[in-house]
Parts: sequence; C-alpha cells; structure tokens
Amino acid sequence: MKIFLDKRCIINLCFLFLYLSSAFATATIVGKHRRLLIINSYNESAPWSQELITPILLQTSPIEDITADVVHMNGTFIRNDSLYIRMENGIFERFQDKKPDYLVLLGNMAFTLRERILSEWGNIPIVLIGNEDTYAPREYYFTGRPIHISNAITSPLVDLQPQYNFTFIETPYMYKETIDMMVQMLPKMKTIVFAADELYHNQDLDRLIHAYITSKYPNLHYERLIGNERNQNELQAYLLNDEPETGMLFSTWFYERKNLLGFPTLISGDFQLVASSPQPVFALRNAYVGKEGFAGGYFYDRMEVQNALSSALKQIFAGEDARNIPFTYSKKSYPFINYQQLQMDGLDTTLCPKDSVFINKPLTFWQKYQWWIICGVVLILSLLIIALVIYRFQQKKITLLSAHDTLLRNMPISYTQIEVFFDKTGQIADMSYRCGNIIFNDQFTPTTDGSQKNAFSQIEHLTHFMEMVFQEKQTVTFTHYFKQTNSFYEFILCPASQKHTLDVFAVDITARKDAENTLREINKKLEMTLGIARIIPWRWDLKEGLIYCEAQKILDHMNFTKEKNSTVQVDIIKASEYFRKIHPEDFERMHHVHENLISGKLQHIKEEYRIITEVEGRKITDWMETNAVIDQRDKNGLSEHEKKPKNPTG
Repeated sequence: MKIFLDKRCIINLCFLFLYLSSAFATATIVGKHRRLLIINSYNESAPWSQELITPILLQTSPIEDITADVVHMNGTFIRNDSLYIRMENGIFERFQDKKPDYLVLLGNMAFTLRERILSEWGNIPIVLIGNEDTYAPREYYFTGRPIHISNAITSPLVDLQPQYNFTFIETPYMYKETIDMMVQMLPKMKTIVFAADELYHNQDLDRLIHAYITSKYPNLHYERLIGNERNQNELQAYLLNDEPETGMLFSTWFYERKNLLGFPTLISGDFQLVASSPQPVFALRNAYVGKEGFAGGYFYDRMEVQNALSSALKQIFAGEDARNIPFTYSKKSYPFINYQQLQMDGLDTTLCPKDSVFINKPLTFWQKYQWWIICGVVLILSLLIIALVIYRFQQKKITLLSAHDTLLRNMPISYTQIEVFFDKTGQIADMSYRCGNIIFNDQFTPTTDGSQKNAFSQIEHLTHFMEMVFQEKQTVTFTHYFKQTNSFYEFILCPASQKHTLDVFAVDITARKDAENTLREINKKLEMTLGIARIIPWRWDLKEGLIYCEAQKILDHMNFTKEKNSTVQVDIIKASEYFRKIHPEDFERMHHVHENLISGKLQHIKEEYRIITEVEGRKITDWMETNAVIDQRDKNGLSEHEKKPKNPTG
C-alpha cells in the first residue's frame, strides 16, 4: 500500500509540473503581446484623421503580437479645464488594464497628455503628427479660447525630446499657397471669406491669413465666418450668393449643439451645403476636395506623410527609441483641383497653376484607349511581320522550286519521281509519275499515240527492285537492255522524302557497253595472239614478292602454285618459287641480272634461261626469254640512281 501511494504521488507531481510549465509558457506568450494606441485630437468623423488612422490599422493588422486601439479626444467639445480633465481621466481609465506599448498622437492637442502618459504608462515611444512643431499650455488648444492668447506662448517641440521619447511628423496648412492659387484662378475676386469653426488652429489661421493678405494683397478684403449654431444661416447665405467678386476659403466646420434631451451633440454636416454653392469654394483640408462642391486647394503630399509614419512605426516596433528618429517635415506639395467642379463653376483651366493635379478629370482618348491602341498596333505589326515572313518564305520557296525545276530540266541524266500504290496484301499494284525532266519524258513516258520508245514500267523485276528500296531503305542500282532501241540504261532507285515515293535516275550507258564489248573483243584477239606466240606479259610486285602473269594457260604444265586472287587470265605466283625453278647453271646469272635491273645499273634486260619442272618424277626443261624494264621509281627526293623501283614489268 505504501508503494502504491508513493507512485501516485510521483504521478501527481509530474502532472503538476506539466501544468505549471504550460501556465508559465502561456504567461510568457501573453507577456510578449504589445499594444498600440492612437489618440485622435479631433472627432471620429473628421476625414483627415481617418486618412492617417486607416493606414496604421492596415499596417498593424498582419502583425500577430500587436493590437491597435483608437480613442478620440473630440477637441471640439473641450472649452475649459473641467472638460479637459474629464476627457483625460476617461482615456486613462479606459486603458487602465490595457496599457499601451506605443502611442500615435494625431494633432498637437493630444501631446498635452505627455506628463500623464509618462507617469502612468512610462516613457513609451510616441509618434506625434501635427500642423506645427511647437507646443503650448493645454488652454492654448481649447475650442473657443480667448482671442488674447497669442502665439508667443508656444515653444519648439525639439526642446522636449530629451525628456520625452517621441518623434514628430509635420502635416502643415498651405494657406499662403492656397490664397495665391485663389487670386490666380479668380481674377475678379475682391473679398476672401474664411469659413472655419472655433478650433484652436483655425484661430491661429485667422490671424495668419489676415496678416498675409494685408501684406501681399492690400486691395483684397478679408472676412471671417465662425462655425457655430448662430452662423449656420449665414454660411448658407454666403454659399448660395452668386457673387464672382467673393471667394470662399473653407477650413473645418464642427460645432456643438444640445439635442432634445439636453446633451451636447457634434454637428458635422453643414459643410455639405457647399455642394449647392454656385461659386467656387477652396479648402485647407485635402480630404474635402474629393467631395462635391469643393474646387481645390494647395496641400502637402499625403503619401509622403503616410510613408514617413509607416517607417517610424516599423522602427519603434523593432525596438528603436522614437527620440532617435529625426523630425519629418513636408517636402512635397501641389495644387489639387477637382476638374468636374471647376467646369461646373465655370472657371478657366488655363488659370490653374502649372503643376496642378486634377481629380475627376475625363480621360483623354489616348488615356482611355491607350491599351487598346497599343494592342491594336502590336497586333497589326505582328500580322504585317507574319505576312512579310510568309511572303519571304513563299518567295524563297518559289525560288527554290524554280531552281529545282531548272536543275531537273538541265540535268544531263534522266530523272523522274514515282508514287507507288500498294494493294491490301502490301504488294505494289500501280505507280504514277509525279514529276520528271524532259530527257526522261522523251525516253520513257508514253507518246500521244500511246506508244513508248523504252517501256520503263515493263522492265523485268522492276517491282522487286522497288520493294527492296522500301524494305531496306537503301538505294538500288540495276542495268537493263531495251531491245526495241538497242540501248542499255543504268537505273538508280532512291527512297524520296515523301512516303511511298521513289526518285528514279537513268543513265544511258549504251556507248560504254559498246566500248566494253569492243575492248573485250580486242582483248580476246590479243590473248589469242599472245597464246599462239607463247608470249607472257608479267609484272613483279617487289613489296609483296609476287609475280602477276597473264599466262593464258601457257604455264599450266609448269605446276606453279597459284596464289589467292588468281583468275583465268592472270596467274599469281611467288617470286621465290619462280627463281627456285630456274636451272642451276642459269640461276646466278639471272639473279645477278635482276639485281642490276632493280638497282638501276641496267635500264633493260633481255636474257634466255631454262626452267626445270618435275612431272611424275621426270624433269622437263623449258627455254624462256625475258625482256624487262623498270617503268616507275619512287620520287621521295632521291637522285635518279638512288630511287627505288616499284614494279619491274616485262
């Protein structure tokens, strides 16, 4: 029993260890999870804020260990310290158990939370995106702040970098360039109306725009229309008034109004009245230009800001301190114009700045159909090239066929091509002439009256020869005698490139046959003459030691051993055997004479000697007379005396 309890305790301890290990691993994984918090100074419906929030969420969504949250300060509602503190406490209470590891602050007002962030969340990396690289006390950023608060209380942001771990990305207002653009595009304009709500940056812009117009355009009248509930009708009156001498410059138009229950409500839709305005309206926020009614404005490059923000986040996610990332300032800007609205407002496009970027502009014929045009041109060029290649190929083919036809016509021998037809058993049943030269047609094809000079198709064993060509796939040569014309022809049958087709060549060898017959008769008469005179032509091959004798049976009784390759006309005997049969009394003399002939001492010899042949124990003596010369010697650079003889003949 004790042993059993010990085993059970051991098993329980093992399970406890595995559980603690799993719990520790889970805790480790959870501890590695990171949070990014985006604090937006404006309200949720501000389109320019969403232009930055959306790319951040898209960038962090694929990263498994980072969660991104968004909170909106709704700066339009914050008019005093009490409202500010309520907002501040609400943010930190909401994220009390979800402390962020990184912060993105949209708008300079969000940076007023820096001390609370440092005390509760630590000196975490911060990316600040704002209109200016300055900071001020929090009351500077209250909506509807007192006008007497001046810009003098602001200080450079860079002074705070040693204390706070942050970097800055600029999104500037291009108010000077936009005013210059309005003056250029609205030559009749005498008054600029700046329509904006009571947010702190609009109060700064009011002062800056007024100062700029006063200094650069002193003849231009300036008016300010404040966005609140009281001025709603006044905004509508300005927008619906068709006065070409008045230009409208629009910033933001958010204000607070109590609903039926007495709670404050954000009013954000009044700007949509711009769509019904008969006069052009310019904007300081690029997010408005894509909406109906706004003509354009001068703005920073959004992609440049988004790329800088993405790069900064990648660096802080990788562990880089934000304070080590240099401030990013806008370097690219351009006039942004809604082309359709420009046409509706009756403005001249030639008055637009030279580097203007147009949206909603109808595509030109080239822009609309450029790929169709390019594909069409490529297709036409391809067809032309193909047609040219085919034409060149056809011309080359015609040239080759013409050259081939000329070759056939001018060929000094007969030629034709025959297509062979087989029956079901595989035997040749018929044949057809496909092409041929004039010589063949004249000699072997039927004439108009159906007769033939030489009947090629009637040649004996012709089908057998054709079958040999197809079976062995080799050339077959044969000779045939045509009795009706008393002529000999040599035929060559070759397999052609096409199936069941033969190339046929024919050569008239009648003259050669006649010459051979004549030569044969002459040789026969010569042999008879030599036989009667008992003259034996011979040739001595010194290298092989053989003597070739055209003996014509004259030497048969001498019983010489005939070597290989001997024929009826030529006996081949060994030189050693020949000299061995010379009479002993003549041997030394004949041996010495032949040596002198071979060495070149003698040019010609004429000697008589005896040949002894034993026949059935009897010795028969034949008297022989030899005449011999050396007809050819080696020519390897030797003197005439030193040249070696090749073959003595006699």
